[in-house]
Amino acid sequence: MATTGHKYQWDKQPRMPVPSPPAGSCDCQFHLYEDPAKFPPRANPPYPPIESATFTEAQRMHTAIGFDRGVIVHSAIYGSDHRLLLHALESLNDRERYRGIGIVDDPVSDKELERLHAAGVRGARFNFVRFLTLDQREAEVRRSMARLRELGWHALAREWR
Repeated sequence: MATTGHKYQWDKQPRMPVPSPPAGSCDCQFHLYEDPAKFPPRANPPYPPIESATFTEAQRMHTAIGFDRGVIVHSAIYGSDHRLLLHALESLNDRERYRGIGIVDDPVSDKELERLHAAGVRGARFNFVRFLTLDQREAEVRRSMARLRELGWHALAREWR
C-alpha cells in the first residue's frame, strides 16, 4: 500500500513476486473497508476508511501474488459492529481459505459470537492504543476473554503509548 496524505491506497496492479511464495501462503492480516453508507464507521473513528478496499479486491490481490489463504482483521473504525466482516466471510463458498479476527466487547451478544464463529472468526483483538479510542476497561476485557475461551478462540492485545 502506498500513502497519499493521510489515506492509504491499494496497489491496483498486483503481480506475482519473484520468487513466488510457497504453496499454502497466508496473508496474516488485512482489513476491509467498503461503502460507508452500507457499512458505516463508528462515531468519531480515529481515521477515515480506506477507499475501495473490498473483499473482492483483496481476493484478487491474493490470487495475483500467490497467497492461498488470508485472515481478515476487523478494523477499529467499525468498533464491535461486525457487519462487514460477516458479509465477507458469509459470502464464501470455501470457508477454509479465509478466517477472521473480531473486536469483542460487552455489547457483542453470545448469539453474535456464535454467528462469527460459524462464519470463520477464530480470534479477537483488544486494542489499548490511545488513538483508536476504543476505551476497553479491564473488567470488560476479562469478561470477553472468558467468552473467547469457551469458543477456543485466541486473543491479540496491543498497547502503544
